[in-house]
Amino acid sequence: MEKGEIERLIPQIHSLKKSKFTLNYASIVVLNISGTGSDKVLINDSEVPLPNRIIINNGSIIYNYSNIWEQFNFSEINIVRMEWDNQLTTCKYMFKSVKNLISIDFSEFDFSQVTDMTSLCESCELVKSINMRNGNGLRVKIMDRMFAECHNLVSLDITGFKTSSELTSMVSLFYGCYKLESIDLSSFVTTSVTSMFELFKSCRSIKSLDLSNFCTPALTNMHWLFENCFSLEYVNISCFNTSKITCIGMLFKNCYNLKYIDLRNFDTSKVNDMAEMFMNCYRLTSVELSSFNTRSTTNMGHMFTDCHSLISLNLSNFNTNVIKHIDFMFYNCYSLRYLDITNLNAKNIINYEQMFFNTSSLISLNLTNFESVNISTMISQINKDIVLCFNEAKVPDTFITQANAYINNCSLMCDMQNRIFINEINYCAISCYTSGTGYTYQYTE
Repeated sequence: MEKGEIERLIPQIHSLKKSKFTLNYASIVVLNISGTGSDKVLINDSEVPLPNRIIINNGSIIYNYSNIWEQFNFSEINIVRMEWDNQLTTCKYMFKSVKNLISIDFSEFDFSQVTDMTSLCESCELVKSINMRNGNGLRVKIMDRMFAECHNLVSLDITGFKTSSELTSMVSLFYGCYKLESIDLSSFVTTSVTSMFELFKSCRSIKSLDLSNFCTPALTNMHWLFENCFSLEYVNISCFNTSKITCIGMLFKNCYNLKYIDLRNFDTSKVNDMAEMFMNCYRLTSVELSSFNTRSTTNMGHMFTDCHSLISLNLSNFNTNVIKHIDFMFYNCYSLRYLDITNLNAKNIINYEQMFFNTSSLISLNLTNFESVNISTMISQINKDIVLCFNEAKVPDTFITQANAYINNCSLMCDMQNRIFINEINYCAISCYTSGTGYTYQYTE
């Protein structure tokens, strides 16, 4: 086909938008979309080599530049073979925003030289099935938003899709895959990955994630990693290395069905933000935080807000010398009975509003490290039968007035000489005794 014929054909190709576009196998071998004689085109500022032909499973072919798919109204693209004039090094935006696409089969696609898979299938809102089984992704460096916002994706077969230490970024890779129930990532190598920002965010149907092979010594960003994974019941992140992480805020936010989390391997020595980390984990009954180093943490606001099923929390290892925000930290944890915050240093706290709001099952609360604070804003609507312990030198003069007004009129007695506060719990006699610099309590049946 002569150059002039190709140029006359281009307007006809573009006029076929929103319709089936097929060409006879022999019609076009080389089509220069740009008309400049180049074998590459610019797609979103990235050079993409033009293919010779794309053979579809019905025998017809489509010849186009990288993301021309979104210009047509295809319902199905099952790729049998793709041939390229030059080795393909990027799949960036190739199938992005193909609105009516239902399935894509990459099983014969040669990814062996590809380094960038950014937004490969992003926003294919109706796609239900993608097959990339046993693909070769050993040179891939970037997978950002590769399947993001494929809202109806049910089947994603990436079993055996191999990556290597070349991979550095997985930003929002599965973000918004609402209907995806499982993902096999056992062949992924993550040793060089620096960002997993929003990796699984809003994967609403996934129930289990085994990421035990995810070793992450280079990881610096895991913001909102599992946020809005509503159905998630189990996650294994035992190999995660978090020594370079500074923020784990909202990490598990809105994981409604998560019951237990073991974070003993987490290195949090550089983390400054833990805000909303477990917020709205309604079914969470236990969380292992014994290895947490919070020496750099300034924000724990809303950390356990609305953890309705949480029964016990041991935070005695928390170093809070620089903490400033603990507002709503245990807000509405109405099943919480045992809470150890004996080593919490409150000297730099500027925001503690509603910290214990509606912790209506708490048996005791040791606040010996708290200086004069506004009791009303911190412990309103806690258990009326709670035992409260304060440091005698730090108890505010207005404590009794505030306590009677805001702790559901609980029965408090005060020995003004010794500054000991006693709460009588039904028929049990409670006595307090001096322990170091503060007061603690004991039950006498």
